[in-house]
Amino acid sequence: MVADLDLSAAACSRLVNTTAIGPFSWRWPEGIEKYERGWLAIAEVGGREFHIRHGVGRRDAFGRSRLRSVTWVEGEVAVEGVEADDFSTSQSLVSLIKTTKKHLRIGDPLPPEYEPFPIAVFADEVVGPHSFHSLAVKLPVDDVEGWSGHALLRSAAWGRLSVTHRDRPSLPSPSALGPLPASTPFDCLGEQQVAVASALLEFGVHHRTSEKAIAVDFTTNPAANDLVRTDALAFLCAVIFDQNIPAERAWLAPLLLKERLGYLDPQSVASAD
Repeated sequence: MVADLDLSAAACSRLVNTTAIGPFSWRWPEGIEKYERGWLAIAEVGGREFHIRHGVGRRDAFGRSRLRSVTWVEGEVAVEGVEADDFSTSQSLVSLIKTTKKHLRIGDPLPPEYEPFPIAVFADEVVGPHSFHSLAVKLPVDDVEGWSGHALLRSAAWGRLSVTHRDRPSLPSPSALGPLPASTPFDCLGEQQVAVASALLEFGVHHRTSEKAIAVDFTTNPAANDLVRTDALAFLCAVIFDQNIPAERAWLAPLLLKERLGYLDPQSVASAD
C-alpha cells in the first residue's frame, strides 16, 4: 500500500498557477453560503498536482459580522479563516492549527512545518463568545501562498494528500464547477441555464446518429431499447438510474416506469400527485 504525502512533503509545496475568481457559492449540509471572491490554484507536492480553491465571504461569528474564508483541496474543505479584530490594520484572518482532529493547544509542541507561519493565540486575535484558546496561523486575506500551504498541511495531517496520479492538463475555468458543489450567483442562473440547454441541443444536432450507424442494445428487451433511443426523458432517467445497480436493470427501468404510470413525459410527471 502506497502511503499518502506527509507534512514534510506538504511543507515543500510549490504553486504552479493561480487565478482570481468572482462570486460563487458552496452548498453546506445546513444551507448555501455565498463567497464574494476568491481564487483557484494548482500546487505541486511531491511531484503531484493538487487543485485548491479559496473563497472569501462574510458571516456572523464570535459576536459580530466578520470576513470569513474557506480553502478547499481537491474539492474537500481543508481550513477556515475568520477576520482578526485588528483587520483594519493587519488585513489578516486567523485559522486554527489542527495536526489531528483536535486544536493545537497553548503549550503543545508546534510542528516544524508550521515554523515559517505567523503563529498567534486564536482568542487573542478574535475576542468574542466561544473563542478558542488554541494556536492559529494569522495570514493576510489575499496571501495565496500562505493559505494554500496551510490547507495542504492540514490535508496532509489528515491523510488526504494521495500520491495516486491525477491528470491535470490546466487550471480549471473559473466558471467550471469541477468537483465542487459550487455555483455562480443566483441572479445569473436563468441566463446560464438557457446557455447550457442551447449548447446541449447544438451538440445533439451535430452528433445525431446516422442511419448507417450500429444501434447499441442497452438491454435484451427491444421495447426498452427503443424507448431510451427515442425518448429523451427515458434516456435521462436511465442515465440517473445507472448507478450501483446492474446496467441492464437501469436501462430497463424507464420502460417499467412508463408501464406502471401509463405515461412518461415531463409535464405529466411534474403534475402527478
